[in-house]
Amino acid sequence: MAQEVVTLAAAMLIGDAVETIDVNEDVSGFPNAGILLIGSEAFTYAAKNDSLKRFTGVSRAQKGTAAAGHSASADVEWIQHDVWMVYGNAAATAPSVDSNYEPVFNLTSYNTSWNYAYFGEDGLGRPGAWAKAFESGNVYFDTGDPWAKANVTVDNSVWDTKYGTGYMYIRNACGIHAALFTDGYTYETLVGRGWISGSIISSDGIIESVEAPVVAPTIDATPQSWGGMYFLSSGAIEVGIRLEVSFDGTPVASTAYLEAGVVVVTLGANTPAITVNAEQNNYLLAATITNEETGESILLTYTTGLNETLQVNTDLKTVTDLENGSNQFRAVDPVGGTRLHWLRMPTGDNVFRFDDVGTAGVTIGVEWEERRYS
Repeated sequence: MAQEVVTLAAAMLIGDAVETIDVNEDVSGFPNAGILLIGSEAFTYAAKNDSLKRFTGVSRAQKGTAAAGHSASADVEWIQHDVWMVYGNAAATAPSVDSNYEPVFNLTSYNTSWNYAYFGEDGLGRPGAWAKAFESGNVYFDTGDPWAKANVTVDNSVWDTKYGTGYMYIRNACGIHAALFTDGYTYETLVGRGWISGSIISSDGIIESVEAPVVAPTIDATPQSWGGMYFLSSGAIEVGIRLEVSFDGTPVASTAYLEAGVVVVTLGANTPAITVNAEQNNYLLAATITNEETGESILLTYTTGLNETLQVNTDLKTVTDLENGSNQFRAVDPVGGTRLHWLRMPTGDNVFRFDDVGTAGVTIGVEWEERRYS
């Protein structure tokens, strides 16, 4: 079975132009396109080559990250969910939505449990999708998108017409604690002619365990329901159903099915918690103050609380947060480079302009001292 954390085959320098990423392990379980994380740098890829263990169509320094150097054998992680939270930006627009990459699980799911009514689509890299595989023999799976069969009420199944062993499974690197199967069916055309065993399986990524058997059908050509809550072995990161069938040599072939109807997968204790705290009463000031008479301007960059005052003394060149009296000299940057006077005020009228996107309710007070020279 493929894994969602693999290792880099060769070192990557910070200045390298990266179009492909080769890894040391199997990539067949990765989606056809997606996001990878190496260290602190995110990469996107448009395709992959399973036989070469290679991701192609790669772009580096994505998702707001910066290019970095990476050593050979560094972990290459798959980012399953690309979540962005944007607040307070009036210019922000809704992202484009591609239903081909929506999560497979129902929207009634939670961060700690995923609810499946169907399990995946052939050839698409949708988050949370189950995988299909065979261990031996001549095994067939249901076909179509979403995975479904129109006959025998089979929705998502492993099935066989001759012999072999096949399974469908879901993997989560944070661990899987339990799985609740409901509305499943077993079926065999001629009972006892092909069905060897059905089972709930789990794996820690190395060792596969049989958690429980699925009772074989007992009535010819009649769907029979099955289900139950199954708590998995410690350290499990996969859960699935497996069917083993063997043709008994009689002239009449017997077809066997094992279907999962609805599954709720409870994720392990290592699942990250997502917490959205209350709105914070602070604001990133990024304003420019310009004297239109001279054309000189200064840039103010400072995180301040609401209803607070920042005092800028252009004569003494001091910047003070009057809320706490702290020195905030670094908040001012003269536009155009360092100069003797931050903002000159020549004799006559001076017009100051304040520019800052998104600011509302700003009060600007200007104080000056008249000077005479003889």
